[in-house]
Amino acid sequence: MILSRDEGSLVELLDDNLVKKLVLKPKSSGLRYNVSPEEMVDREIRALELLADMEGVQKFVKRDSPKSFISQYVQAIALRDYNRSLPEQYFEELKVIMKKCHARGVCRLGLNRNDFLVTPEIKPAIIDFGNVIFKDDPVARIPLVLNSMELYNILRANDLKKRYNSLVMVEVPSR
Repeated sequence: MILSRDEGSLVELLDDNLVKKLVLKPKSSGLRYNVSPEEMVDREIRALELLADMEGVQKFVKRDSPKSFISQYVQAIALRDYNRSLPEQYFEELKVIMKKCHARGVCRLGLNRNDFLVTPEIKPAIIDFGNVIFKDDPVARIPLVLNSMELYNILRANDLKKRYNSLVMVEVPSR
C-alpha cells in the first residue's frame, strides 16, 4: 500500500509493519538544493542512526538499495489529518523530542504537519529526517545557524500548540 507519493519520493507500507522509502529524484537537504537520491538516503539513514534509541522517532531497519531504505511503521495519524484538540502535554513532549534531536546533532528543517504524528496514546512521533542539518555540515559553521533552527523548531511547536488547543469539535444535530 502506498502511504505517500510526491514528485521526489515514494513511501510504501510493506508486510510486518515495515515502510520502504524510495527517493526518486534530487531534493533539498541541509539548506542545499539538488541533493542526489543516494545522498538523501545516506543523510536520512545517518539521522535515524544518530537518533536510534529515542522514543518518538521512527526506527531505521536497513538500507534496501542506494536510493531506498526500510524503517519501522509508526502506527499513528499525521498531525495534518488530526482534527481534534490535543493536550498541552503532547506539544511539551514534541519539544523534548526536538531538543533531543538537536542535542544529538540532528536539526530538522522540514516541519511539515505530515511528519509530526499523533499515536493512539496521544503521544508525538516524528518521521522523515531527509531535510536536516547535521552539527558537522558546512552550513552549521555559520554563527547562530543551529541556534536559530532550534529556536524555530520550538516556535513551530508552540504555534501548533495554539492551533490544536483551540480546536473545538462541533456536533451537527441530526434532523
